[in-house]
Amino acid sequence: MRMTTFLAATLLAASPTLAQGLPEDPSEPQTEGAGAPDPLRYGDDQRFVSVEPFLQVDGGYADSRPRSVLGDEDEREWSGVVRRARIYTDFGYDDVGGRVTIDFANLASEAITYAYLNYAVSDRLTIQGGQQTLLFSLEDLIGSRGSVFAEDGLNSALVPAKSVGLAALYGTDRLSLSGGVFGGSLNERAFDDGSTLTARGTFAPYHKDGDALHLGLGLLQRRDPRLPLSFSGDAGLSLADVSLVSTGDYEDVSRYRAANLEVGGTFGRFFFQGELTLAEVRDRDRGSANLQGGYLYAGLFLTDDHRGYEAETGLFEQIKPARGLDEGGPGAVQIGARLGFLDLDDALLEDEEAGSQVQATAVANWFVTERFRVSADYTYTHVRSGELAGADTHAGLARFWFIY
Repeated sequence: MRMTTFLAATLLAASPTLAQGLPEDPSEPQTEGAGAPDPLRYGDDQRFVSVEPFLQVDGGYADSRPRSVLGDEDEREWSGVVRRARIYTDFGYDDVGGRVTIDFANLASEAITYAYLNYAVSDRLTIQGGQQTLLFSLEDLIGSRGSVFAEDGLNSALVPAKSVGLAALYGTDRLSLSGGVFGGSLNERAFDDGSTLTARGTFAPYHKDGDALHLGLGLLQRRDPRLPLSFSGDAGLSLADVSLVSTGDYEDVSRYRAANLEVGGTFGRFFFQGELTLAEVRDRDRGSANLQGGYLYAGLFLTDDHRGYEAETGLFEQIKPARGLDEGGPGAVQIGARLGFLDLDDALLEDEEAGSQVQATAVANWFVTERFRVSADYTYTHVRSGELAGADTHAGLARFWFIY
């Protein structure tokens, strides 16, 4: 049995044990903030097991100038593609809790999304160990269920993937502090892929009546990874498997370090968010290179809705419409626009710049109910330098979401 399978099975097996003594009738507990019973949650607020399916189904198109950038005609349109099909299993027993998440749409590459246990030392301090998101980037920590756009900003190319580690998280009504030490991913080499140290701090100088201004800083240092590191930029559409700029593989990295600046706000129907990631990779064969990426977006609700903020974690919350279609309301309608860039020029690949690109994305989201969402994204990308300098891509994406 592979180590990853064993660890996931161990955590899943722990769920029924933690749930001993809970009511057997799943209709007894209530969904948070709702009057209807939740058939997939057993227990109460202190002792529970909760199963939460999550599904994203995509359809889209892409075009480019020159046309050769995206390949053949049959690679330009897609429909009915399952982007994510996850089962989240959350559990808690007094001060002990955890999460196991399996992604059935990506079993070959990223089957285990999360697999961790945590312990609440106090109301403000939590210790967490296992496969989890690195404590570094705002957008990465918000995760796919709470994202505004279908795909992450271009700086995500510089953010390491989820890994196994031990972390401490501290939060108050205005600030959060967190940090941890991590190895590799459960889906690859969890305990033999170097070490990563991360730290993140956030502060809300204004937080009143649901409105908030967010400031944050993340720091990361990774040493001696065993697997190659590479960095690349895409066309803003996961369906199109193309890298517009790329550093190629760094196969003998001694150190990778990065800093991430965060800003965000939510004021009534208006919200905004941005990140700037500055990174340095040092390779024993290729030398060192400085890499940068970032984004800034703003959005507006056309309905009487609001994007919540939790200062204790320094994260913006998942959208839940004030009145969904199932409650006789219109749901929540949201529009937004994002600008982003990725600059890999300092990384030379066979004496040629790895490239840089800029990107603009527009999005419209309709949160039909608390659990159903429909979105449409359009992304324009321009390659400024590198092998594909001067190339342009256009990509459209329609996505159906089911978020339990």
